[in-house]
Amino acid sequence: SIADTVDVVRALLAIGGGAERAPLRTFLLMYRADPEFAKADALIAATVDALAGASVEDRELLRFVADDPRTLAPVAAVAKLGAARPLVAPPKP
Repeated sequence: SIADTVDVVRALLAIGGGAERAPLRTFLLMYRADPEFAKADALIAATVDALAGASVEDRELLRFVADDPRTLAPVAAVAKLGAARPLVAPPKP
């Protein structure tokens, strides 16, 4: 279900230590033009939240998704907001 997938994305973010970002980038690229994904507001938000502010590469991916004409409007709108977030500095050891 969508709710279960949102929980998985949030869990990956909580325990992934950065390793979760590559699969989430792939997930977003694969489903950005999927009409069912575009209806899943919470899943779009969780995926973009996991990527937003994390790295320059993630920001560029979100910009690409936001600007790509193949991306459905609900996904593009959230990706655009995510791409505009400032990068978060990694914690100091």
